[in-house]
This record gives sequence, structure tokens and C-alpha cells, in this order.
Amino acid sequence: MPGEFSPVVGSQPVEYAEETNYATELPEPTAYNWFGITTSWSADQGVESTSITYLPEYGADNKLEKRVNVKLREMYEGEVTYHPQGDFSFLQYFTGEVGGTLDDVSSLQIGEINESDDTYRRLMGGVGEEVTVSVAEDEVVEVNGSFTFGEATDWGDIDYVGDTGTVDLDSPVTPETDDSVGVQTSSATTGEVLLYDTNGDELARVSADTSYVGADVGGTEVFSVRLVNTDTPITGETITVNGETDGSGTNSGTATVDASGEHASEDTTEPWSYDSLGSVTYGGTEMDGAIDSVELTISNDLAVVRDANSDLSTQIDAIVPVDREITVSVEFTYDNFDILNEVRSYTAKDFEFTIGDTTFTVGGVKFPTAPYEFTADDLVADSLDSDPANSISWTTTTP
Repeated sequence: MPGEFSPVVGSQPVEYAEETNYATELPEPTAYNWFGITTSWSADQGVESTSITYLPEYGADNKLEKRVNVKLREMYEGEVTYHPQGDFSFLQYFTGEVGGTLDDVSSLQIGEINESDDTYRRLMGGVGEEVTVSVAEDEVVEVNGSFTFGEATDWGDIDYVGDTGTVDLDSPVTPETDDSVGVQTSSATTGEVLLYDTNGDELARVSADTSYVGADVGGTEVFSVRLVNTDTPITGETITVNGETDGSGTNSGTATVDASGEHASEDTTEPWSYDSLGSVTYGGTEMDGAIDSVELTISNDLAVVRDANSDLSTQIDAIVPVDREITVSVEFTYDNFDILNEVRSYTAKDFEFTIGDTTFTVGGVKFPTAPYEFTADDLVADSLDSDPANSISWTTTTP
């Protein structure tokens, strides 16, 4: 790259996986998922603080500036925008289950990768706050979702995929003639081998190689090893540590490691578009007028439970949905004013629409207003925005 400054390029991989334990790093093997055609990922992070003004000391000449800012805790939020390609299963992290609703929702982790300098980070304990599915004329179907997170790892040079974790050698190894040992892998030629002492402190790091590689451990006994940053899944890999750098020593130990997790792979399926929007019905009858757009919004009111005993930097011990609001919005061009009768009757009906091979049914929909305006140089068009509905479900038909 020309110049001395190396900026972070905005086009970087982002992926997700469902958690097994809240805000706890997912272990190997974890296969991460592709969102869809992702156009934006934004992270809002920092600290929550309070500012205190206080009485000055005697003789102070800056009485109006006596203020102290105190850090209370850390905070992490995120928002993703993508174009769905195959199904809408990602909505389960806002509704509680695929195709319907449950009161509880699963948490997820989002992996961020900065390939500009090969560093990695995970946001953990993510709970869905609000998601919008929208499709409009001349546009591609879009999903926008926001999350509150309980924790995040630091950016680091160890990939969260291709990490075997620390495994003890079958026999600890001490350098024999100098301060170094030899390290060999059985087949891995990508990634790095990390060596640790009995306290779990890192001693050295060397490139994975099927030939012995010298590692200076300062004469310290090597107790355990770890293989990281492998390009492909590793199963049954043997790491050998020898007391001599060329493997000729009599003091030797081995460990068998696995790293079968995978980063998300790209889906090349064409995303859904306005052309994929099928029949839009209200109360079982196709809506009058020309439908310009449909928007579905699912919003969870999240109760954030903090605990002084929590080890998390946010002190968030749990994130619990306590209320859920489901609304729909339809933009259309009028061809009559029959919808005014629906508004006046204020009767709850099912609102249905189809995108591709998925049909959404929003139950108990009521539209409180039907606005319109006559102008000299345009058609009569406006939007219907519903009051909160009472259910959401969707079914996907396999072609």
C-alpha cells in the first residue's frame, strides 16, 4: 500500500454463531454463519459514566470547574444490515424461534475480523432488540437488526476459529543443551504453535511445520501446547516437543489437538427483491391499490440485569425481553377509498405477504389511520402504519 499510513479498510468479514452459554466464548468446533449480502455492520462501544460537580477547596480560583467524571461500566451494541438470500431464520434471534414466537430468545456471538492486520474479536451475549424486514419498489429485500451485548473480547492476533485450545503434553519437556526446544507438527503447515509453562503462561510461539522448529523458552519446562490460526480444520493433529531443537533429544512429549471450527462461507444465491414480493392480503383479501412497499418491524423491550458480582465488563448478568411489539407498514397508491371503512371499523385481521418462498402472517393487525393528500401534479399515495399486532409467524416452502 503506498504511503506510511495503513488505514483499516471497511470491507471486512462479519459472521455470527448461536451461543451455548450467555456471553461465554464459543469453543471449537464452532461453525460460524453468513448473514446474507451484508452491506453494513456498526458497533457502538465505550463506557457508561457519570459526571459529578463538587464543592471546591478553600482558596480555589476555578470553583466553576470542579467536576469529576467516573466510569461506571462498559457497554457494547451493534447493528447489521443485510439482504437475505435463502430464508429468514435469522429472525429467530428476535422472535424466539424459527417461524414463530417464544418469550425467551437465544443469544449469539458476532465475530469481527480485521484482515488489514489479521486481528480478531468477538462480541458476546448478543440479544436482539429490534429487526426490520422491508421490501420496496426498485429495491432489494433488506433486513436491519440491532443487538445489545453483554461482553466483548479484545482485538487480538489469535483467530477464534482454528484454535485447538491449550492441551497438556503427555510428558513435560525441559530443554537439554540450551534454552530452546524443538517443535514439530504431524501434518499442519499453517498456523502457529504456542508453548506454555505449568502456570499457563506463554513461553514461545513458532510457525507450525512438519520439520522441527526451534523455540526459545528460556530454559523453562514446557507443560502444554496450543495450535492457532490454522487455515483449514484440523483433526487428530499431533504436536511433538523435544528437548533438542532438531528433535534428537531424549526428553520428548506429545499432544493430540483438534480445531474443526469454520468461518462462514459466502452464499452466492441471488437475494430477494421487490419482484419477489407476492400477494399482500388483509383479512384474507388482497389489498386495494398498488403496493409500493411493505415493512415488518419486531421490537423487543429488553430488561438489562446488572450484578455487582458479575465478572463481565458490562456487569450485565442477563438480558431479558419483557415486552415485544410487532407492527407493519404498507405504502401504496390509492385506487379507491375502501380502506377508510377498515380503519373506522378498527377490526383486528391477519395481514399476510409473501417474499420468495416465505409467507409471513401477522395476526391481529389494526390500522388506526389512512392518510391521503390531493395534489395537482401527483397520484394519491400514502402509508398505512399499524398499531401493535398480537402475533407473527412465517413458513417457507421448499421449491
